[in-house]
Amino acid sequence: MPRKADKSVSLMSSTSDPWADLAWDDLEAWSGSRSLERGRNYQRSGHVQKLGRSADGVLLAWVQGTHRYATTVELTSASGKAALKSRCSCPVGFDACKHAVAVVLDYLAALKEGRAVPEAGADDRRWGLVEDATEDAASPSSEEGDDEGDDAQPSPRVAQPARMSKAEKLRPYVEKMPPAELTALVLELADTYPRVRRDLTERNRLAHDTDADLVKRARKEVKRLTGEQVYYNRWSEEGNLPDYSGLQTLLETLLARGQADALLDLGKKLYEGGQEQIGTTDDEGETAEAISQCMNVVFRAVLASSRADVDKLLYTIDLTSAGEFDICDGARVVLEHAWPPEVWSRAADDFGRQLNQLPPPDLKDFSRNYRRDSLTFQLADCLGRAGREAEILPLYEREAPITGSYVRLVRELLAADRPEEARRWALEGIEKVGKQWPGIAKELTQQLRAVAAQQQDWPVVAAIRAEEFFEHPGVRGLEELQQAADKAGCGPQVRAAALHFLETGVRPVAATPTAGVSRTRPRRPAAKRTTAAPAHAGPPWPLPALDPALQPERRKSDSPADGPRPHFDVLLDLAMAEKRPDDVLRWFDKMDKPARPHAYSNWGYPTRDAEVADAVADTHPERALTIYRQIVAGYIDRTSPSAYDAALPYLRKIQALLQQLDRAAEWETYLAELRETHRRKRRLLDVLDRIDRRRIVGD
Repeated sequence: MPRKADKSVSLMSSTSDPWADLAWDDLEAWSGSRSLERGRNYQRSGHVQKLGRSADGVLLAWVQGTHRYATTVELTSASGKAALKSRCSCPVGFDACKHAVAVVLDYLAALKEGRAVPEAGADDRRWGLVEDATEDAASPSSEEGDDEGDDAQPSPRVAQPARMSKAEKLRPYVEKMPPAELTALVLELADTYPRVRRDLTERNRLAHDTDADLVKRARKEVKRLTGEQVYYNRWSEEGNLPDYSGLQTLLETLLARGQADALLDLGKKLYEGGQEQIGTTDDEGETAEAISQCMNVVFRAVLASSRADVDKLLYTIDLTSAGEFDICDGARVVLEHAWPPEVWSRAADDFGRQLNQLPPPDLKDFSRNYRRDSLTFQLADCLGRAGREAEILPLYEREAPITGSYVRLVRELLAADRPEEARRWALEGIEKVGKQWPGIAKELTQQLRAVAAQQQDWPVVAAIRAEEFFEHPGVRGLEELQQAADKAGCGPQVRAAALHFLETGVRPVAATPTAGVSRTRPRRPAAKRTTAAPAHAGPPWPLPALDPALQPERRKSDSPADGPRPHFDVLLDLAMAEKRPDDVLRWFDKMDKPARPHAYSNWGYPTRDAEVADAVADTHPERALTIYRQIVAGYIDRTSPSAYDAALPYLRKIQALLQQLDRAAEWETYLAELRETHRRKRRLLDVLDRIDRRRIVGD
């Protein structure tokens, strides 16, 4: 969510420079914690250059980032409130980017050190740079970014969507200029600005090169660009991002000259090289986006090429399904074209031939299975578009035993309202591939549950839900089990047995015969499976037993040598969800915990402990305070700036709770003890300054 450009912050009274009254909390409230930290790093590293201040108190500076940016920050006040506003020539433009934070901190450092800050005159060109950058148009990242808006900066090497600029206002004047005067102006600009000269040189070359020359250049560019090593560090803003904009221009030129067929050959090489390059990149998607923009030109060329319609379709489908990374958004222009059914039919025949020519797959060879499954999907899609839907289910039935793709087949059978066939194929799939691919068995079991639900066989639905719950206990699973058991008319009994299982780890045993999930194959002998707990352990279990095929093999970890393992963590989550604070502490105290006194010194995350403290703060404040203090101690023990920042919310919780209990003096004592004990941890002291609103400049 974008931040407001004039967020208000409180100011302490001051008789001197109002900037000196800013506290760390003020800057964090304005910029967000991440931008604040990055701005501090910029200021400490000397990225702020030629800092100045206008006669009316507005700060102005250069800040060295990906490029050198001009940045201004203004502090205004009214009725005891202050508003920080910034403008920057970086892509963020408005609001608190890291460059603006760095400028504020550099000015405050100057105040603290007694350094003179020169006046920035009205003729300083940086004022104009900032105004031009922010008035042209706000960057999409500044309109739609997150709380750390400056992190969304697009790379300058990646082509951005065109937008209206102030130069458009000059169009009527330029169009009326005499040709000779316009020529003289353009040449003067080319002499003055190297970028203009390079652009005109390239345009001249494009205008005079032959089509063969352009194709040759494009081929070399594809090879050169896809061969570059790509890396980019957002924090240091260093790296290498290949510039595909020149190649995109070449491709557009070739398309405009009617060289669509040549573009298809270039597109295949670009796709193959791009896939390999993206697989080794260390950026944030800029390279994939740049290649995708070039591929968009290629797909537009597909429709303009001289190839047969079916070959155009096959070329596009082959590219969109061949690689791991999606750089073919532009393929929609081909795939959504109004091809007649006979074209899709011919494409289906081609994919059918390819499928039949593949060697028999080995179920253990994932890559070969993936290729066959991909061809099957393409064939089915073409059959559907060709009006040959009747051939799709037989295709899936033929392929399921070959590739283990039972889930797809059962899904289609359910969609076709053929539940008995879906049940039979699901059971066969579990029997054939369940042990090798447990994930497929799980999906097929869920589909069997859908079959039972469709037929309102609630005891079977609840029995399957119960098996899922016992395998992966959780609050959500218990809720789903409860809902199914209620429909089966045995909700209270099932809940009692489920809670007993969570407390003891002992699974209930069904006293009734096998659930009504019929099979055509012989059942696996029960002796080969781990025997469940005795029937007399815990409350009675009213649900029917499942077919052994639907009960996953027990892992060794499920039956440790010292007996069943209780699930106090789930009971704790359930107590928090149902707002039972006494039970929250009961189960929390039973859980195994890391060695004390500092529970989180080994890079653990205190999420559950914090939730417990939040859940009992109103009814058991002393326990909540103890937990919060342990969390803070664990984070401080990490001796990491990021850990100190992570401790800040819990420090604030302690402060708020003590103030609520009218024990503000205890808070001050606790804070003083932290300062004294950790007085050598400068970054931690900075965090503590933010909690008690110390001024950045200092007293």
